[in-house]
Amino acid sequence: MSELRQNEWKLLEESAMHLLLNPDELIDDKNLNLFLRLWQFPSFERHIAWVIYTETNKETLLIQKVTWNRPADAKRYSDPLAGLTQKFHTKPRISSKVKTIKVELFEPYINELLGISVPPFVNDNSAGVDGIRFGFEFRKFKANASFSWWNAAPPEWQMLENWLLRTKNFLNTQFVLIL
Repeated sequence: MSELRQNEWKLLEESAMHLLLNPDELIDDKNLNLFLRLWQFPSFERHIAWVIYTETNKETLLIQKVTWNRPADAKRYSDPLAGLTQKFHTKPRISSKVKTIKVELFEPYINELLGISVPPFVNDNSAGVDGIRFGFEFRKFKANASFSWWNAAPPEWQMLENWLLRTKNFLNTQFVLIL
């Protein structure tokens, strides 16, 4: 990849990550409150963020699934023919789907998360190259929390990892019928 293409790729990647980390920018209704965001960022696959917003009526939640088609964008920069046909541009292939669900459907996941107690810091100096970055952030007015790990959570956070996997599976099922 030429230096120009590398710089363009860097801009594209920064733009995609900005939207995955700030998915509320893709939502028209600015009266929603983002209170939970989960993510899964594999090295060579689509990056996904699931977001839960509280709505003003408090009886429903708006859930959003934001996907960056990283492999397709990477191919455009690594394959000259794909780049020529699709154009070399720095706009990421981001898709966003939203759905409203009743609060009661998601309450068990929130209650489970609120019942988990883990140390905020762990002593793990391991490193890695390829894998998956998982994480979530929980936002409340007085206190926010964010946890993130590479591939597998440290043993001290195993309950968080189990919760995240169950929660993202539930959220994925909510989007099965949405095209």
